[in-house]
Amino acid sequence: MNLSMILTVFQTYRRLRKFKTVAEHLNADGHRTANGVELSGQSVARILRDKTHLDDGLIPQELWDEVQAILAARERGGNAKRRVAHLCSGLLRCGCGQAMYVPTNSKKYVCQKCRNKIAKDDLEAIVYENLRLSGNKQIVEMIQSWRSLSFAQKREIVESSVQNIIAEDKKVTLSLFAFG
Repeated sequence: MNLSMILTVFQTYRRLRKFKTVAEHLNADGHRTANGVELSGQSVARILRDKTHLDDGLIPQELWDEVQAILAARERGGNAKRRVAHLCSGLLRCGCGQAMYVPTNSKKYVCQKCRNKIAKDDLEAIVYENLRLSGNKQIVEMIQSWRSLSFAQKREIVESSVQNIIAEDKKVTLSLFAFG
């Protein structure tokens, strides 16, 4: 595989974030493996995880780091496609260290241990504002059409951008992934 092809795989994955979609997109553009075979989702995943591309200088460090952060966020969810009902489920922690969830028929994230609460809509507005004001060009570009995005698209952006969220007293702290 040549340098431009490998670089294209990384750049395309950074934008599309799905192995199979990247493969289909590149195949449609006429890209093939070194053996002349069409790319598969599995071959895209293998290319993205191959550290020799970084070690050999084929991929810039910042692009490598960004793609690895996206992959790490994806893997945090496990192999099965998780369905979450709320934008911050699984990412939000109380100041006491416990995970916070939205109970059925509630509009608030709640800590089971200390009963700390934060309104779901308030938290999601805080997350959006933090992403918008992050200063990270790629995150800002992704959320430009936030209102028109589906829940799944918003969740994917949050998963790939936010390491964790801590709600303590009346303060919310967001930790974003470093993108080079």
